[in-house]
Amino acid sequence: MKQCKQSKKSKQSKIIGLTGNSGSGKTTVAEILKEHAFIISSDKIARDVLVKDTPCYLEVLNRFGNEILNDDLTINRKKLGKIIFEDKEKHLLLTEITHKYIDEITLAEINSHKNDNEFIVIDIPILIGNKIQEVVDEIWVVYAPREVHIERIMNRDNISREYAINRLDKQIPFDELKNYADVLIANHDKSKEELKKEVLENLFNRNN
Repeated sequence: MKQCKQSKKSKQSKIIGLTGNSGSGKTTVAEILKEHAFIISSDKIARDVLVKDTPCYLEVLNRFGNEILNDDLTINRKKLGKIIFEDKEKHLLLTEITHKYIDEITLAEINSHKNDNEFIVIDIPILIGNKIQEVVDEIWVVYAPREVHIERIMNRDNISREYAINRLDKQIPFDELKNYADVLIANHDKSKEELKKEVLENLFNRNN
C-alpha cells in the first residue's frame, strides 16, 4: 500500500520498505537490491543505538537494570533477550524505548540521501504500524513457509526451536502482513538467479 506518492517530476528517491518476519530471507533480497539502491538497515541501527553510553543504552539500562550488562558494561543481548522472552510487558517496553531512536536515525538517513539515489530501501523487520510506514512509497514483503522460518532462525541464531517459535509468534502473522504488500516475494522455492531476476524486475518495471 503506497503511503506517500511522489510526483513523477520529483527527483527524490523512490522509497521502498522491505519487510518480512524473522527467517523470511529478507536479508538476501536486500543484498540483491544493494547493487541498485541505498540500503538503510534497521537491524544495524538497532545495534548502534545500544552502544555503551548512548541515550538509548542509558534508557534501557535505567529500565532493565545492571543485570543485563557484561563485565565491560556493554549490554549482554542474550541476557536481555531472555528477559523479554519470558515477559511480554518487558518486550513491549524494550520495543517502545528502542524504536523511537531507530526511527529518528532512519528518517535522518532518508533525508540525507533522498536526492542522491534513485532508490532507497529500508530493510526493516517491523514496518507495519511503525511511523516509517508513512514515508515509504511501496511495501515489499518477503516470506517463506512457517517451518522454513523456524529452521532459519534456529540455525542463524543458534537457539532452540522454542525460542525461534516464540520470536516468530511475536510478529505479525503473514496472512495479515501480506495485505499491506505492494510486492510479495517468496524466498524459499527458487534459485539465486531466479530470485535476483524477480527482485530486479519488480524494482525496475514498477518504476516505469
